[in-house]
Amino acid sequence: MVAAELGAAEAALVARVNGALQDLEQPLEGDSDLELLDFSSAEGREAFWRSGAFVLGAVLEQFYGATFCRASATEDGFHCDVHMGDRTVPRGDLQALEGACAAFARAGHRFERLEAPRERLRELLEHNRFQLQQLEAVPAPLATLYRCGPQLQLCRGPLLRHTGLIGALRVLSSSAALWQGLGSGSLQRVAAVAFPSGLELARWERAQEEAALRDHRRIGR
Repeated sequence: MVAAELGAAEAALVARVNGALQDLEQPLEGDSDLELLDFSSAEGREAFWRSGAFVLGAVLEQFYGATFCRASATEDGFHCDVHMGDRTVPRGDLQALEGACAAFARAGHRFERLEAPRERLRELLEHNRFQLQQLEAVPAPLATLYRCGPQLQLCRGPLLRHTGLIGALRVLSSSAALWQGLGSGSLQRVAAVAFPSGLELARWERAQEEAALRDHRRIGR
């Protein structure tokens, strides 16, 4: 494993090996140009938030019996889209969702990577038409899937080693989202942000408050 090669550097989240990003759990093949990346790097934050979106997707499935559709890391956090029929995620549920995400993260579920032929992944994802639709769009004969607790998700990675590295998570909002072939507002999108520690979350919240105070629209009013 990459982390074992360098004594498992504590803050490392993912690795860049010969210019390509990969999980710390993936083996090194021969001599390699290796760089370990932590949360201070853009690549480390993206992997962290992609892993946070995985946690959020698993919790939304458990919390609502929803069907996971897709998840994405953004420049300032992540979001997860789920299908819930005619139901929505009310704002009053966000705090409870946040608590459920924290409990899931504390359980230390491992992110297990599987690269396999699309036929094999079709069998694993047969219960989820949204994931199957995304699988059909993969041009290569092999695709990558991750398992974390009960959740299976098509994802290119890299991801964290386990959910216990997510020290703090804040659920921010819920809204409608679209999926091709379904009606308007057919999905629910939940947005969130996560950090390695509660201290970093508190710093982020202070920065958001200060930015809001400087907002020219608020100053104009």
